[in-house]
Amino acid sequence: MRAVCALHAIRTLRAHGMCHEDTQTVFRCVVVAKLTYAANAWWGFPTAADRQRVEAVIRRGVRSGLCRSDILTTAELIEDIDDNLFERILWDKNHILHALLPDRPCSLEYELRPRSHDRELVPKVNSLIESNFLIRQLYKNCYKQSNCSVTSCFLTVLSISL
Repeated sequence: MRAVCALHAIRTLRAHGMCHEDTQTVFRCVVVAKLTYAANAWWGFPTAADRQRVEAVIRRGVRSGLCRSDILTTAELIEDIDDNLFERILWDKNHILHALLPDRPCSLEYELRPRSHDRELVPKVNSLIESNFLIRQLYKNCYKQSNCSVTSCFLTVLSISL
């Protein structure tokens, strides 16, 4: 794995006198960038074991002092990257991937819950389709979260019905 080679190179730089802050910057710019490069395209396909190996590189950097201990996990980093890209695709009609989004429904006869996007949900036929970036993002958090907990919503409904 090339990220492991980069870890060795950063350790060598530190051994030759590079300051602590600079080694952390190099770690972020080289190792984290390599791990998250094009993650939108490939993150849905690796198994849990493969994802743990990617996380292990970050943990190794933290353990050896090449990285701050408060760095986000790889899954959190990639989730943020995915969310940002999906928002840009969804709202920018000139984005190259905007044409790949499913159509908007013609008319809704009823509305159960407000959704975070206005696109149709494509059926998940197999695991290959489920791993696709756009399909993952369409299904992820497709319904807006309400601010009330289940108990408080239940009590509100109960008080209205009485």
